[in-house]
Amino acid sequence: MNYRLLGNTGLKVSEIGMGCEGFSEDGFAMTRKLFDMAEEAGVNYFDLYASNPEMRRAVGNAMKGRREKFIVQSHICSIWKNGQYLRTRNLPDVKAGLEEMMELLQTDYLDVGMIHYCDALSDWEEIVNGGVLDYARELKHQGRIRHIGLSSHNPQVALKAVESGGIEVLMFRWKLSSLNRGMLYATGQVSKHRVYLSSLWLHHVRAGQHRKRSAGPGRS
Repeated sequence: MNYRLLGNTGLKVSEIGMGCEGFSEDGFAMTRKLFDMAEEAGVNYFDLYASNPEMRRAVGNAMKGRREKFIVQSHICSIWKNGQYLRTRNLPDVKAGLEEMMELLQTDYLDVGMIHYCDALSDWEEIVNGGVLDYARELKHQGRIRHIGLSSHNPQVALKAVESGGIEVLMFRWKLSSLNRGMLYATGQVSKHRVYLSSLWLHHVRAGQHRKRSAGPGRS
């Protein structure tokens, strides 16, 4: 396995990452099998956007005794409420969801705390002005998350977030078949800020002038 620096974070991540789509198979028994295979293959970076507590518990159990071998990227604002997934910017719910996540994952820190799924400029403004970004900064100050990220499918939102200086990692979903000029322009502007850009199909890990294409970790 080859490894690259994750933008300016200092984290050394595998070129291939792992998403969480398959974790729920076989009553979540697949989770441990996937982590075993990942460790054997040298994959150290994974993304967990899902809020299902059973999945998070399975991930925590799978990492037990080897937490230091994985770089954990998990999503803030993705919560489980009334038996289902919910994306929220309600700060009390966000905080409660973070505490539950950490308990289920059996860890006292996240390598990347990913602010979940922001696709509208109005939503980004709510993140900035409604307390979510300040909360993420507080968590970073406390050492509970090491780096702040944002997941998005909108190039304008992604660029706005990067230009704000508030995030270090950008998770951006796109397909080569659906690229347009706006997306290419935004991607180029993001790269100028040396923020890590990832997607479901392709990610670029930029360190200095070097860029490598590879499979990306998970959904956003």
